[in-house]
Amino acid sequence: MKLDLYEAARIGSVQFVNKTTETLLSTTPQGNTALHIASRLGHVDFANALLA
Repeated sequence: MKLDLYEAARIGSVQFVNKTTETLLSTTPQGNTALHIASRLGHVDFANALLA
């Protein structure tokens, strides 16, 4: 996963959402996607932006 997307998911920064397939499917070394991270941290707007 690109560090920028991970960081955006961690802080809930919607403007960093890039909906390319590579971005949506990328994972951290632990296997988490940006959606997993945003959901776990309660960033509903970020999660919705990923799903839109």
